[in-house]
Amino acid sequence: SVEHGNFLEDETAKLMVERDAFLVPTLSAYITMWEEGLEIGMPAELHAKIKYVLDVGSRSLEIAQRRGVKMVYGTDLIGPLHRHQSLEFSIRSEVLPAIDVIRSATSTAAELFNMTAEIGRVAVGLRADLLVVDGNPLDDLSLLQDRAKLRMILKDGDIHKHDL
Repeated sequence: SVEHGNFLEDETAKLMVERDAFLVPTLSAYITMWEEGLEIGMPAELHAKIKYVLDVGSRSLEIAQRRGVKMVYGTDLIGPLHRHQSLEFSIRSEVLPAIDVIRSATSTAAELFNMTAEIGRVAVGLRADLLVVDGNPLDDLSLLQDRAKLRMILKDGDIHKHDL
C-alpha cells in the first residue's frame, strides 16, 4: 500500500491500478495538525507547509477515485490528536461518495490485509464491529463523528454501547 499519497499524480495512479496497489490517504492528520499543530509544539516552518499538503491532498483523492485506485481508511493520528480519528470520514466525503468511504474502512481494508474470509462485511461466521447510527451515513458521513448519533456499538460481538 501507498501511505498518505498527498502528491499523487495521474501516471502514478494508473500504475497503482495496474499493480493492484492500495492508497491510504490520511488527510485528517494534516487538517488536525493545521488546526492544532502550533499549540502542541509543532515548529512554525513545518506548520506553514501543512496547508500546501492539504490543498494537494484533496486533489490526490480526486485522481485516485477517477483512476479506480483502491483506497483504505487510515489517519496516522496519535497522542493528543487521536480524538479526531473519525474526522477522516467527513474529509473524504467532500470528494468521494459516502459508500466508497465506508468501504475503505471495511471491505477494502479487509482486502488489503488479506482478511476477506474473516472481516470486512456482515456475514455469518465473520468477525464484526458494528455501529447502529441515528441517521443515514450515506447522506451524511459526519454522523460517524457525533457520539450521540452512535446508538449502539458492537465490537467483536460484544455490546459496548446500547442507547436504543
